[in-house]
Amino acid sequence: MFYVTGSTSGVGYDLIDIIVKNNFEAIPIGSRNINNIKNIAGNSNQKGFFVGGDIFDINSDAYNYFMKDIINCSGTIFCLASVDMDAIPKENKDGFIEEDCIDPRDGKEWNNAIRTEDKQLVREEMALKQIEFYKTLFDKLLNRQDTSNKLTIIFANSIISKFYENHSFKHSQYARLKNNITDIIELYRSRLKKNNVFVKNIFLGLIDTPMFRNRGELSAKRTTRIVEKLGVMLPLNGEEIVADTLLKSKDVANFLFTLTDKNPESYPDTYILFRDRHLELDRVLKEEDDKTNILNSKINNLNLLSNDVIFLSEDIKDFLLNLRSGYLDKYLSTKDIPSNRLKKKILSINLSNGDKILQRYPNMINRDTLLDVSIRMISNYP
Repeated sequence: MFYVTGSTSGVGYDLIDIIVKNNFEAIPIGSRNINNIKNIAGNSNQKGFFVGGDIFDINSDAYNYFMKDIINCSGTIFCLASVDMDAIPKENKDGFIEEDCIDPRDGKEWNNAIRTEDKQLVREEMALKQIEFYKTLFDKLLNRQDTSNKLTIIFANSIISKFYENHSFKHSQYARLKNNITDIIELYRSRLKKNNVFVKNIFLGLIDTPMFRNRGELSAKRTTRIVEKLGVMLPLNGEEIVADTLLKSKDVANFLFTLTDKNPESYPDTYILFRDRHLELDRVLKEEDDKTNILNSKINNLNLLSNDVIFLSEDIKDFLLNLRSGYLDKYLSTKDIPSNRLKKKILSINLSNGDKILQRYPNMINRDTLLDVSIRMISNYP
């Protein structure tokens, strides 16, 4: 069975269509527009079953369905629902730019009486609700009753979570949200596998969806400028992040659906999609398989005494940071960086972020987690 959140627009809407055309059933979950989700359900499964409401609201049917029903099921959950909380700039009728005019809770204009500080509190609360949803979900999955059922979770992340690591982008609550959920996924991943739950973390670039279009042309131009300025500073998987083209929603949905044909127990657990060629799944899998083999060989050379429990010692941390440094050096050697000073800055920023990532892991990890962290280090993932 396929479960889809965020099914009423964008990638989720296209994904439902692809699932149905391939003669499978999908259950749409979470929407305040009951008529919309009801119509989608009528075309996506035989009984027209759906669950409405905000999945991040602990009092909603959608939230309770996740926490009580899905956790013991088998199939694939596409977690595509998220709320864009960041300020949307608009040009008003007088030609002036209003930096923050839309209330993210309902998509309407802010009440003129609300203060800037209160707007920020609203955004922080919305981000926290989404972060807590995934933390609670994963905790419950660790205690699922029927661990024989294989469950795959495909989470739609964003490369903006990588941008959050740069001090100039700390104001973005959406980036903070995605970065925090990334941490949660990486810390839970190995333990969830023991319960037959497999989490795939998909870092998405700019996609032609209603969420992107609704932000308007001014926001799109600003986003492009940010990516052009910071993309070279924060590479992903050895590539400079770019904003030259928008990915098509249908192509991304097709990639996600094709991913369900692959064995969820195999690597990779993380994918990046911000260029058209990243949508070539077989090519991506070959590259990731080569990477995994190289890393396993390097880990074997550490002569660890136990494959089950590994102490995250300073020597192991140095090994991981050296992996990151080596692959960053390789990235920098392929780029036309105008000065050695900038090269040193890029290296310093990303090594510092790598060190912060290591600080979040417990002192004792297993071999699978060590491989996960190694892949995260050399790929410069957030």
